[in-house]
Amino acid sequence: GVEGWNDAAETFNVTLELVRRGYTEQQIGMLWSGNLLRVLDEVQAVAAEIQAGS
Repeated sequence: GVEGWNDAAETFNVTLELVRRGYTEQQIGMLWSGNLLRVLDEVQAVAAEIQAGS
């Protein structure tokens, strides 16, 4: 995983850091396209299953 990015809920913090570093709204929008968010959701679901012992 990404150090300091424990789950999808922390995406807001990553976005804030991107803004702080000077990324434009358009660049950030490209990064946060639906595909990346879908993958993050799937990863989080698998992690929850593993933690639950499924």
